[in-house]
Amino acid sequence: MQATYEEFGCNEGDVFVIGIDKGNSTQNVIYFDSVYGVTYPNVSGNDGGGNPVHLAYDIQGTPTVVIIAPTHEILVKQILPPDYESLVDSLLEVGANQQPCFTAVGETKKEDILRIGPNPVNKIAILNLSFSTGKSVEVKIYNLTGQQILGIGASYYSPGIHRIKADLTAEPEGFYFVQIIEDNQVLTTRKLIKY
Repeated sequence: MQATYEEFGCNEGDVFVIGIDKGNSTQNVIYFDSVYGVTYPNVSGNDGGGNPVHLAYDIQGTPTVVIIAPTHEILVKQILPPDYESLVDSLLEVGANQQPCFTAVGETKKEDILRIGPNPVNKIAILNLSFSTGKSVEVKIYNLTGQQILGIGASYYSPGIHRIKADLTAEPEGFYFVQIIEDNQVLTTRKLIKY
């Protein structure tokens, strides 16, 4: 999974890789990630919201690799074997695009257009949008099951920094994803944790 995550742009392209645990704590997931060098987002089953995702998508066994479209439709129910070649082939078959993952020193990283603070958040998250040129973008926040819980329609933002308040008071604890979208293309996706 780590190699596939890097092959498809480290969650900055049209593929978003996430590990969704079933039945473990956040502490167990953090330990697993540290042992195996995992840098893509992972959420625990017990206290990170992973168990409801397994139920919502009727995932019976683990590990299982599933491809889910932005419409929440399962495009590929299970990739076997779950190795690098099978994952890449499956993603390419459903129209995903490979792109570089800028992680090495000296590489130019895409403009960092979204910072979230505080993160983790208890009630109100501040989304700091930063643009070097003016853009018309949408802002969407999704829960782990892919349900949109907050959305701001396309608005024009001039060059500079813009602050948006996202009220998560009524939402349960867990992991969420914030997307910035321009002309139906995802510019960036960031993880947001609510406690």
